[in-house]
Amino acid sequence: MSVLVVLLVPAAIAVAVVLRRSSDRRAGRDATLAVLTLGGDLARSVRSGCTLVEALASAREHHHGIVGGELEVLHARLVRGGDLDHVLGVAARSDCAPFAQLVRACRLGVASAGDLATVVDGAVASISDEIELSDETRSLTTQAWTSVWALAALPLVGAAVFTLVDPRVADVLVSTGPGRVCLVAGVVLDGAGLWGAGRLVRRAVR
Repeated sequence: MSVLVVLLVPAAIAVAVVLRRSSDRRAGRDATLAVLTLGGDLARSVRSGCTLVEALASAREHHHGIVGGELEVLHARLVRGGDLDHVLGVAARSDCAPFAQLVRACRLGVASAGDLATVVDGAVASISDEIELSDETRSLTTQAWTSVWALAALPLVGAAVFTLVDPRVADVLVSTGPGRVCLVAGVVLDGAGLWGAGRLVRRAVR
């Protein structure tokens, strides 16, 4: 049983990491899609005759989550009498990269006294292109990641199966010094292999 625990704990940790990264990716994608919607709303409001401040105040009522929070902070600074250019400059340092990109476009459009709606549309198109590129990259790397995880899981699954089929395997791995060394070394090397293969996959798509 202790052998199974040693083998299953790394597997459980790996699954937790995968689920966490998948959740982070979904949250990031949702935020990016919300920014695209926000950009469209701002462009339509500006074309209808609203100022950027009015457009941002109107959009604040329809957006929630990460983007909604950013809009609330931006609106609060404007209400307190903050200079629009300065407030946009602060908002452009947001941790939400798509939102920061959209804000920089708004700031540029205001500063240049040009067609703000066109500048915002350009930012939306750029963000949309980045989403498409990200989706294509993820699609191309799915097979590679599947192979990486399959190869990493194979030793753990094999050891677990042998342990269940022949309990003497567990006795050797747990009760003897060389067995413990082999067990720990196997788990460590398997984890190192997974880490190294992951780096290779990520480097290949940069």
